[in-house]
Amino acid sequence: MAPARVSPKPLAETAAPIRADDAEVDQKLVSSYDAVAQLPSGEPVRFRVEKWRDQIVLQDTNRGFIVEQTIPRVEVVPVRFETY
Repeated sequence: MAPARVSPKPLAETAAPIRADDAEVDQKLVSSYDAVAQLPSGEPVRFRVEKWRDQIVLQDTNRGFIVEQTIPRVEVVPVRFETY
């Protein structure tokens, strides 16, 4: 007779939750510049483009690990309509 197979529990059920004793949230402006584009009607419009780096760091000293996540982000904001 073959031994019965036991399926392992999902990791979410067996792992203990993270108990972060230190958390840091940071954002840093990487670059900023203006760009000019044309609307479908032909009118020029100026945009401000900002590139950001968002970072989250969680530290659990009891279990001895650090979780770090860095996310790039781009914001595009219309500044004004240009007249030439």
